[in-house]
Amino acid sequence: MIGWKSQFARVGLGAAMVASMLGASAAPSSAAMAKRPMAVVARDFQFIVPPVLPAGDYDLRFFNISRDEDHVFVAVNLGSKCSNTINTVAQAKALLARIDQESGGDEDASDAVFARLCPGGSFEGAAFAEPGGRAREDFTFTPGKTLYFCPIPDEDGTPHSDLGMIGFMNIFSLPTGR
Repeated sequence: MIGWKSQFARVGLGAAMVASMLGASAAPSSAAMAKRPMAVVARDFQFIVPPVLPAGDYDLRFFNISRDEDHVFVAVNLGSKCSNTINTVAQAKALLARIDQESGGDEDASDAVFARLCPGGSFEGAAFAEPGGRAREDFTFTPGKTLYFCPIPDEDGTPHSDLGMIGFMNIFSLPTGR
């Protein structure tokens, strides 16, 4: 399913993992070179994101230009049911809050809750960067409405998504040849 909490661990949200991940940067693979390039910028407290993209594989470059805040860019395709019912930022925040509440913060349970609430939805990717940092991750965007957000909590426990780091992208299918 979406696996956003397990994906945070993969991209290094633990303090020790973050430091080691940012200390080592790998050269891009030939597979990454074949993907479409995409840039996302995070600053307190908003993302600069393309609003519309063709579906496909992307070599996403994530830049955190914040001075003091870690940020993660998480993208999930909402599936047809949630794409039809989640149309505002307030509705998206309510969905994330419901997933968190019903799962009790357990990552496996959050995947199951998301799958139940948004059938057909999928995890598209996640990228983390500390202040002034950057990251490079592979994302696969599927057609439909994609929700992006930063779930990292501020010092008072408020998720960055509640401070403005949340929004939607529309992912469309490219027409195929005759």
